[in-house]
Amino acid sequence: MASGGRSDEQWDFFISYTAADQQWAEWIAWELEADGFHVLIQAWDFVPGSNWTASMAEGLERSTRTIAVVSEAYLRSVYSQAEWNAAFRSDPTGLTRRLLPVRVEDCDRPGLLGAVVAVDLFGRDDAEARRVLLEGVRAAIGGRAKPSAPPVFPVEGEVVLSEEMVAGSPPSRREGATSPYLIARTAPPHPAQRTTAPPRPSLEDLDLQAAAAVRRIRIWEVGEVFKPTGIPEVTFVQPAEFVTFGMSLRQPGLSVVLEGPSGIGKTTFLRHAIEQDSRRLKEPRILSARTEKDRAKIDRIIDGDEHSGIVAIDDFHRLSLDQKRRAVDYLKHLADTDDRERKLVIVGVPNTAQSLVEVSFDIANRIRVFSPEWATNDQVEELIRKGEQALNISFEDRDAIVRAAHGSLITAQVLCWHLLGIALIEETAPTHRTVRTGIAQARRRVTKELHLKYQRAVEAFAGLDGSDETACIELLVSLAATPDGVLTLDRFTHGGSSVAKRAARVLTDGVGEAMASDADIGRVLYYDALRRRLIADDPQFMYYLRQLDRTSLAADAGKRP
Repeated sequence: MASGGRSDEQWDFFISYTAADQQWAEWIAWELEADGFHVLIQAWDFVPGSNWTASMAEGLERSTRTIAVVSEAYLRSVYSQAEWNAAFRSDPTGLTRRLLPVRVEDCDRPGLLGAVVAVDLFGRDDAEARRVLLEGVRAAIGGRAKPSAPPVFPVEGEVVLSEEMVAGSPPSRREGATSPYLIARTAPPHPAQRTTAPPRPSLEDLDLQAAAAVRRIRIWEVGEVFKPTGIPEVTFVQPAEFVTFGMSLRQPGLSVVLEGPSGIGKTTFLRHAIEQDSRRLKEPRILSARTEKDRAKIDRIIDGDEHSGIVAIDDFHRLSLDQKRRAVDYLKHLADTDDRERKLVIVGVPNTAQSLVEVSFDIANRIRVFSPEWATNDQVEELIRKGEQALNISFEDRDAIVRAAHGSLITAQVLCWHLLGIALIEETAPTHRTVRTGIAQARRRVTKELHLKYQRAVEAFAGLDGSDETACIELLVSLAATPDGVLTLDRFTHGGSSVAKRAARVLTDGVGEAMASDADIGRVLYYDALRRRLIADDPQFMYYLRQLDRTSLAADAGKRP
């Protein structure tokens, strides 16, 4: 039995499950321990006084294998996804069989989970399910599922079709089969026992069955896989703090701050966490401080009206100081009343949490702050590989896309989408395709597309300082060079450059105010006068800005560089 009392304890299996399947999980754990295995399961081992997060992390790290109790509810759970993903990442090729899916419900397994051979317990009685479970576990440990008795001798020329080929159904038990979760064959009887030979399928029948199998494979549109806008499904890459973020969303009274540069995927992070745990978390209302209509709704919510479920205030930095103060008071109220029905998520640029603390220092222990970082090269590559798998393609130079993305998953989505458009690929390829990776051509396409969207804003901002000045152009060039789309004027002028000082002075002397009156500029840029920061509020705008240089900016604005 797992005692859960020693920090150096090791387990044979960690049972990953969702609350709806606790009965199944406990049954599996009981049978495994009865057979001599050492098992960690939340229902028995996460006792009062233990730290849930630390116990979960330790269980995943110190268990040799993870058993995923798979059902529709499990597939919807954000925590479950994080748990099986951790096991999968530790053994992506399945060489050591660290992840063992056990299906307790007849359900599809999407994405990478579907590639791992599973044990099926549904539709079986207690004795049969026990036998199948233990045989599956032993096969996973040993690496083979060799039967205990010799196989039946086949008749020469006879075609033996698997049940999966014929009907696409999960494997079913056969009398005498020793590994029903792996052996799903319609085997002929021994020749000595046969009186008449069964009819043999024709080649035409086999072709029809093969075609049916191909049709059962999901055909993805390119826009479903690589999504320049919206929430990615196939190519979603789980951030490092995904599990803790979901736990915080469920914690009564605790408000959440999600801060980071534009384009890092904050809203995707929030929506995907809730979508993956839809049984326990409801779809959020996301209000943007950019729009007058939403600001009126935000006013009513922070006054305690019209708030139910999860509400996210995006672009929080755009609220007035008075609204921020009232929001802080409301966050305190939710925490102090341990509110179980209402949750507020604050979404903003870097240092949003610090701005709340500056309003009231004692808000710090009432909020949980998450600051997603730019994606690593491995994460960008994971996104690309997921898309390649869904579309049955391979990019000729995946590393070139990784380099061009500069840590932005959104940029990687956009580039892959355009590369496939250039290659005239619209959906999952029937046969594997290698795609030429012409990054330069893809970049030109993206820039041309974004030119129509952002050129008016660039021209308008560049012209705010008059026809003979280039201070605003200098600000745009410097903003493009920042890693997070936030240009802090105090740092900008720290080196003593006269050009930088003049640009900063122009911004503080009137340009910042003029920005607010231009709708095109206001959609992509924001000036935080309190913190003296110029902020890019649109990830695609930052990508576009980085494709321009000082000369082209001056030419577009009708100025001399």
